Amino acid sequence: MQHLHVPVWQIGLINGDQDNQRGFGVTNLENPLPVNDATLFQIGSITTEPFTATMAMRPNERALLDL
Repeated sequence: MQHLHVPVWQIGLINGDQDNQRGFGVTNLENPLPVNDATLFQIGSITTEPFTATMAMRPNERALLDL
């Protein structure tokens, strides 16, 4: 986190019916509240861009869409 200069790092893993998550750091630099498993974050381009790319690649793999 110090090397990348980011205030927070969070990871979530799903295995079957079981999910695990862990957060480290603070919510942001202006309002540095500690991050825990229940901390909510706003969804931004880090979520929407990979989702859109994945949805475009599915029909592309079936030759239904030509990128």
